[in-house]
Amino acid sequence: MSKPVHSKAESCEIELLRVIRDGVFQYRSERDGKEIESMITSIRTDGQLQPVIVRAVEEGSYQLISGYRRTAAMLALGMKTVRAVVWSEMSDEQAMRVAIAENTVRESLSEWDKVKTARKLRESGVEKQKLAEAFNVSVRTCERWIVVSKAPAEFQRALADDKTTIQAVYTALQQKLSLDQLLGGEGRGRSVRALQEISRSKGNPTKSKTLLRTGRDGSIVFSLRLMPDDGNIAPLKKEVNKLLAKLQQIEMQRSK
Repeated sequence: MSKPVHSKAESCEIELLRVIRDGVFQYRSERDGKEIESMITSIRTDGQLQPVIVRAVEEGSYQLISGYRRTAAMLALGMKTVRAVVWSEMSDEQAMRVAIAENTVRESLSEWDKVKTARKLRESGVEKQKLAEAFNVSVRTCERWIVVSKAPAEFQRALADDKTTIQAVYTALQQKLSLDQLLGGEGRGRSVRALQEISRSKGNPTKSKTLLRTGRDGSIVFSLRLMPDDGNIAPLKKEVNKLLAKLQQIEMQRSK
């Protein structure tokens, strides 16, 4: 990645055919033609409301940074010029940040777009820290996106079709669950908590249950159910509450 440079930007009309739409900074997926059709209707009715963002790359040519749907709609309408914010100089890192910011501010990127973009940028050499800063998330979050981007194809399709979430896919991968377990019977996608429960149920059987008895000397003997060490203490709390309730019951009986 090149180092950031200070550059000047100006707003002006440029020839649409001089805009290079090479997709380098296109991070949003075009799932169907409805979005473009909607943009065509909007521009035909109200004109171009927002300028696109480009950077000068050579004499008279500009690389598109933000505005792929707008320029696609304008080309379909046969328009000759486009209103643009033109940066005379802009590094790759600056362009990446601007493209991500424009996409997330105008309309949040889908879960699939985040995963796909994270992998694309990492493979192009963008450091994890810079990627995290561009998306305004933690480095660990970006690392999970990368893991999910390498999931089996059927998991990726489920994410692309909005049937599940990044966190759910990540959990399923970590717990080695199947696609059916990830999506559930109705194919709508299970929650992370539900996936964790499935993982626990298929794990090693516990060696002890919650037991409570009175010893020969009148002492109370008890044991707790052993739970998997997955950071989820809710099941342990439940067992402790059951134990406390039983102890309270015994105490009440003794006091009579």
